[in-house]
Amino acid sequence: MHDPFSASPGLIGRATELGRVDRAVGDVAAGRFRTVSITGSPGIGKTRLLAELGRRAGERGFAVMSGRATEFERCFPFAVYVEALTPWSPPHPDDAEARAALETLVSISRGDREPEASIDRYRLYRGIRRLLEVAPGSIALLLDDLHWADQPSLELTEYLLRKPPRGGLLVAVAYRPAPLPTGVVAALPQADDQAVFLDLRPLEEKDLAELFPGAGAHRRRLLHRASAGNPLYLHALADAGDSVLAGLTGGEYPVGGPRALQGLLLAELDVLPHDLRRVAQALAVAGDQASLDLVAWIAETGEEETADALDRLCAQGAVVPTDAFFTFRHPLLRAAVYREAGMGWRTRAHERAAAYLDAHRGPVTLLAHHVQRSARQGDERAAAILHEAAAGLLDVAPATASRLLRTALRVLPAREDLTARRMTMLMALARAVAAVGELAESREILKAVLPGPEPTSLEAAGFASVLSRLMGDLDAAKHLLARMLNRSADSCPHTANILIELAALDSLRLDSDEAWRHALAALEQAGELGHEALAATAHSLLALNAAQQARIGDAEVHVERATRLADGVADAELRPHAALFAPLALVEAQLNLRDQAARHLAKGLELVGYQGLNPGFPFLRIVEVVLLTREGRLSAAVAAAEEAAELAAFPNSHELTATVWAAALPALLWLDGPQAALAAADRLIGPALPRSAWWSELTRLNLATVDFHAGRVAACLAQLTAGPWSPQTAVGAGIYRQALHAVSAARFNDLHSALLLSDLGIADAKGLGLDHQLGAAHMARAEVLLQYGELEEALPHASAAATYFADAGAPIDEGRARQLLATLHSRNGDPKAMRDELARAKARYAECSAAWLEKQLAKAELRMAASLSRQAEEPAGLSERERQIATLAGSGLTNREIAQRLYLSPKTVEAHLARVFAKLDVRSRVELTRRLAEEGISPERSP
Repeated sequence: MHDPFSASPGLIGRATELGRVDRAVGDVAAGRFRTVSITGSPGIGKTRLLAELGRRAGERGFAVMSGRATEFERCFPFAVYVEALTPWSPPHPDDAEARAALETLVSISRGDREPEASIDRYRLYRGIRRLLEVAPGSIALLLDDLHWADQPSLELTEYLLRKPPRGGLLVAVAYRPAPLPTGVVAALPQADDQAVFLDLRPLEEKDLAELFPGAGAHRRRLLHRASAGNPLYLHALADAGDSVLAGLTGGEYPVGGPRALQGLLLAELDVLPHDLRRVAQALAVAGDQASLDLVAWIAETGEEETADALDRLCAQGAVVPTDAFFTFRHPLLRAAVYREAGMGWRTRAHERAAAYLDAHRGPVTLLAHHVQRSARQGDERAAAILHEAAAGLLDVAPATASRLLRTALRVLPAREDLTARRMTMLMALARAVAAVGELAESREILKAVLPGPEPTSLEAAGFASVLSRLMGDLDAAKHLLARMLNRSADSCPHTANILIELAALDSLRLDSDEAWRHALAALEQAGELGHEALAATAHSLLALNAAQQARIGDAEVHVERATRLADGVADAELRPHAALFAPLALVEAQLNLRDQAARHLAKGLELVGYQGLNPGFPFLRIVEVVLLTREGRLSAAVAAAEEAAELAAFPNSHELTATVWAAALPALLWLDGPQAALAAADRLIGPALPRSAWWSELTRLNLATVDFHAGRVAACLAQLTAGPWSPQTAVGAGIYRQALHAVSAARFNDLHSALLLSDLGIADAKGLGLDHQLGAAHMARAEVLLQYGELEEALPHASAAATYFADAGAPIDEGRARQLLATLHSRNGDPKAMRDELARAKARYAECSAAWLEKQLAKAELRMAASLSRQAEEPAGLSERERQIATLAGSGLTNREIAQRLYLSPKTVEAHLARVFAKLDVRSRVELTRRLAEEGISPERSP
């Protein structure tokens, strides 16, 4: 029979597709990233075209990596990448992240029973991306049959497309239209604006002349009609007689299961005796790369008989040997053999395979594959195997773990003595389901665990609280935790953890009294238990709460105690409590313990391992973005936000996504300007603000800041005045709000509110005694005074702001204060001081790569130069405010009347007039009126 899978010397009827493939390969050879998508019905030539792409890339020196999904191995996580990367990759890449990822893939490929839990799936994704980056030369990554791929492989492919590795890389994927790998398909055009999409169509009748040169026109017509132009079907029908062809039409080949084709594929096995066909069916059950002993056990034949049967199948061409393993030459042939065996026999065959692998300590993932297909109701051992396999895959492949756990729960006997095990499985299922973004379903699963025995029920309550936080439902989380706390009378780590979680929730709800109470109770329990990690967590929350209440002395005490405890605890004990480093780092940064804050933040992020469902992860990432922005590391802040947002996509948390991008808005503003920041806010945050009070206020404050710098002062004031604001916000955030409100009110000529708010801001900042807040308050006061021409009073405030910001390690804010000083000096007619401050502002912006601020400063410098030029032409060198007061005084108004008209204090008016008298060399208001008349300035002129 004609081999239906042999490759012809060249591809027939695909000249246009090959031309587009060649251009993509050429782009990659030049160092660019390109993607190729090949789609079409079964047998249309996707695999053949993908192989030709790989051949052409290999001829140009590419490293070619190929992986293929199969219909029956979807429970094997990352199977496509295991096949593609493990044979190619160097055994020990120099890059640590890449090496860890490769080791994880190797561990998965072996199906280790006790895989290392030190790497989660997102770190694995990053590591594989890094592996592709550090590889020398150009790379072609070819992924075939993605419609059959396991979920982790699809997620990883989508990740690589949405965040492509740097350097010359070609990612080519092939898949059927149904079932469509939608995430991958959606990511293709986003990854590559020149992505190549090839939808393979059937061959035309004229193409058959080249494919079958010896056949006559009539036979070619019959072949084309019977095959509907499908290349695989053409090859399968090549030896069929004309009468058979005349009885077939293309309509007999439905997508996914062509009956006539299956018969043709199996025709070559029909002549084989029953025992040989049984070995072929056993091989189909065993799966790709099956060993001789496993096939023999499944077929229930001796190893010698099985070896002889496999030799005959290899000679016949149906099976291909690879070292000591065997596989079918094509997945369609294996599928045909597998289906022919019948469901009943297949189920018993999978059961025999599972028993053999279990007895011989086979790879747990392979064992679970067979158990899942053969487990019977009430099979306790099967449930245990599936649970064990799922536990090893929970972090790296939660979708696979979820499927295994659902089967395990279905077959676990309904006995009372197994209640604790069932609760443990449900707890694991809830974590797996949440990790793939189904937070609501995960919370529903936990409802079955909460009434169960402790400590699993307490663990479930804590995790349910994490889910509620990610969903923004803090009230529900608090109610649940309070209920579980009342039910649990004993002191134990789980009840202490619930108290910690309650304190964290109350901090997010800005309920300081409750946060303080719960943190103190947690500290007391941690002391009774001798649990230093819990005690450190409680101290960090107490430090945060004290800072919120402006009790800086208490905050310093709790920071010192939290640091001492945390620094003395081993990582293994500290890892479940990594959340403590978020509030700790935030308060340390406010206390100007910047090096200590950076160290603790890095420690926390290392401990959580980039896992989006770790309770500490959201707050740690937000604090990281805030602190990087304050340090002027704007690009790093945006990159951290992007990475955090990618992680937020895994648990599908809008609450987390919106908060991360809200924290990044100032960095986006200083880098790209207000319009870009506004567009990002509309796209990434949307109309729904985070539901927690703290994160909502952070979002509103940063949106108001962007509005102000966009010139949308009314929108800024609307953000600042709409809705309630807590008197105790995130470590002095109220001072920033007051400062922005004061400056915005001044822009609206609301002098009374502007002066009052700026006075309150300075008083509150002095009460806190923290450098950054003092800088913000003094800068707001200076800007308000500048708006109303009080240059002399504004100068010391602007200078104080610059000093405070410098001491706080905030170069962007220092630069803005320096720019304000330059403006004040230009208005005062002091060009040297102006130029000195401009140079300092430029230096601060340049070191932060604050492109938008640099552009704004260049424009401001031109305005300042023009202002100095105008002042040189003004009479007697009077400033604009001095001229204004001089004309009013010359018109006969008293100091008090002038003050009332200009919304100034009488003392300020008196100081201005003293300078006017000195500059014009006059000693009375009569002389002032005469001097103004000599200069051609009317004393009746109104301001």
